[in-house]
Amino acid sequence: MAHTAQAREILGPDAFLAVEHAVLLETDPGRARSLAREHLHGYLGTPYNLAKFRRLGYTEEDLLGGGSDRLVDDLVFWGDPETVVRKLRGHAEAGADHVAVQVIGVEPGTSALPQWRRLAAALLPGTAGVSR
Repeated sequence: MAHTAQAREILGPDAFLAVEHAVLLETDPGRARSLAREHLHGYLGTPYNLAKFRRLGYTEEDLLGGGSDRLVDDLVFWGDPETVVRKLRGHAEAGADHVAVQVIGVEPGTSALPQWRRLAAALLPGTAGVSR
């Protein structure tokens, strides 16, 4: 959320601020972090992103070996739907007007629709039985 808060400060109160965040509906810390590191591999190999992470206060140690637990946990929100939603709401509290959610950890060739429905139920109470 530090990046969101910085962006809001730079843009001022009137600009529309949309952010994106990867999420993973997985409660086992080891499995969650392993899947998150797979997702983050490309981000941790680009000079632009590495410079951005350093500006946000991550250390060289945070950037090594697929990323420290702190970095991984900050860049991919994982856990049960309620935990993930609570963390996503932190972006709004930091000044975001819109938060795009990228569901990761879905097997290739399968749909993320079940995860989206679980997130919707946590975001919008009363929607658990709604399907479209």
